[in-house]
Amino acid sequence: TGDGSTTSSAVTVDNTAPAAPTNITEEGSSDLDDSTLNASEDDSTTFRVSLPGGSDGTEAASGDSVELLLGGASFSPAETVTLSSSDISTGHVDFTVDAADLGSDGSKSLTAQITDAAGNVGTASSALTFELDSTAPAAPTIAEQGSDLDDGTLNASEDDSTTFRVSLPGGSDGTEAASGDSVELLLGGASFS
Repeated sequence: TGDGSTTSSAVTVDNTAPAAPTNITEEGSSDLDDSTLNASEDDSTTFRVSLPGGSDGTEAASGDSVELLLGGASFSPAETVTLSSSDISTGHVDFTVDAADLGSDGSKSLTAQITDAAGNVGTASSALTFELDSTAPAAPTIAEQGSDLDDGTLNASEDDSTTFRVSLPGGSDGTEAASGDSVELLLGGASFS
């Protein structure tokens, strides 16, 4: 100042990045028990991010933000949550992700990272990986093997047993039959009992 006195102010330096979230799990369903999210399971899925604890300055704190990442990149729009004291108490935060946000079928990898209030970006968590397969197989074709049904009727002399052959759909567009798929023969659109 003009009179030769000086003014000082305290500055807090925070250059310590938050620790990585401890893990990501699917919450509230068993959709990923087989590591695949299929068409009947993929409307929306809740993923739980567990927050790092501790007292060394790298623990999650109220006001930090957590971002869920797909393949190491932000969702569009970004999936972020600003942590509250309640989130810190429970030790986790949940993200509900719509199927459309996961993109096209294929391998998926979800991670999460924390950015603290000072802008320090932590390292990403370990990945939760799974396969997104929302394309149903094409319909197979079925034909009787033999001549019992040539007249469209299965009569008393023909009904001991009849063999049906199911031909599997081919192709390379994701609707072809694949190893591990199951085939079920139906009667009148319902399972045999």
